[in-house]
Amino acid sequence: MFRFLWLILITTGSLSLKAQTPLTLPDAIRIGLQESYQIDIAEQRIDIAERNDNYKTAGAYPTVDFIFNVPSNYAIQNNPNSFIQGAFVTTGANAAVQANWVMFDGYRVRYTKRRLETLVQQTRQSLQLQVEATTVNIMLAYYNALIAREQLEVLQDVIDLSRDRIAYQELRREYGQSNTFVVLQTREAYIADSITLMQQQVAYSNSILNLQLAMGVVSSEVEYIPTDSLAADFEQYAYETLEQRLLADNNNLQNLLLNRELATVNVDLRRATLYPTISAGASAEYGITVARLFADNPNTGEPFETAVGDNIGVGLGFTLAYPLYDAGQRRRNIENARVEALIAQLDIDDLKRTLRAQLATTLATYDNQRRLLQLAQARVSLLEEQLAVAEERLRGGIINTFDYRQIQVNYVNAQQVRLNIIFQLKTTETELVRLTGGITR
Repeated sequence: MFRFLWLILITTGSLSLKAQTPLTLPDAIRIGLQESYQIDIAEQRIDIAERNDNYKTAGAYPTVDFIFNVPSNYAIQNNPNSFIQGAFVTTGANAAVQANWVMFDGYRVRYTKRRLETLVQQTRQSLQLQVEATTVNIMLAYYNALIAREQLEVLQDVIDLSRDRIAYQELRREYGQSNTFVVLQTREAYIADSITLMQQQVAYSNSILNLQLAMGVVSSEVEYIPTDSLAADFEQYAYETLEQRLLADNNNLQNLLLNRELATVNVDLRRATLYPTISAGASAEYGITVARLFADNPNTGEPFETAVGDNIGVGLGFTLAYPLYDAGQRRRNIENARVEALIAQLDIDDLKRTLRAQLATTLATYDNQRRLLQLAQARVSLLEEQLAVAEERLRGGIINTFDYRQIQVNYVNAQQVRLNIIFQLKTTETELVRLTGGITR
């Protein structure tokens, strides 16, 4: 049975036939940002916004149209009052070039250009928000994989100790210093630890898969293995410094500031409708007309001949337009735009209050977790010493296997608690960095 358990562990450890590739956290973030479809979409939207950001789109330049028309008409004239009687057809071709230029429209071109510039900034900010979300997911998945690996190493150390205890107790039994009951207890502990180790191997494999999913990489041939060390030293932060970063760099807040800018520009655009519009237009036209009357000339008695003519025209004009009455619609639009700008400012104030509260709560949690980690590390150190002493006492027959097993279980549990606190600290620290706008591309 002992050999059977070892076969299970060896098989479990070699289930993955994928090529293992070392992976650091910066590399994981870089790959994840390259593979993200949402980031690609955000970048394409930036391209659209940048192409639209020009004075042509804003309407500053004149428009010139070429018009080509081929009119045809067939009619039958039976009106006795007309000297032309019978069927006739007219056709021809007209070509024209028309130009129109809005010379003044209440500065709408200027405000539209500002709006287009702000839209570019907003699409870039949307990209930054997507980069932030993707990076956070990758970081947490990476930390989770590191924690799972550390937990696996702790359990592997316990397995090694349990295996040594089995060999030691069997040797003692051969010399009559132990008995079958103690050997069976040792083997049972080994089996229990083996089951826990196998479960942790599955958890570690799942954490690697989740990391690759967060990176947007799912390959049947390559398995990324995190190589960074799990640092247990965490920086101490001051609330005032973090608050300054939050108000200056928080990505969600920056997005709302851009929304307020758009609302302000919209107010100016609505005000521009109160001014008249002055435009200039010019045109040049040339046309050919062909007419044929299917009847006889009453004067000569001969059929009418086909008539061909042309025309040339050039036009130039100015237009001033001002709506005299619209039932107050323009004024209502201006007032509504002002309210929208006020709402945008209230959204900013509300978010600032919420972010300050989140920052204070997150920082308090972070500081508390730092103190818990110090206690957890101290407990692990004490239990490591206690486990070494217990090993010596077990060999000396001072304590029994039950006492040793309890110390061993306490050590494993203390390590698990320490690693869980480290992961919580990593999660909280990542949230602090996110809140203060520290995650950038």
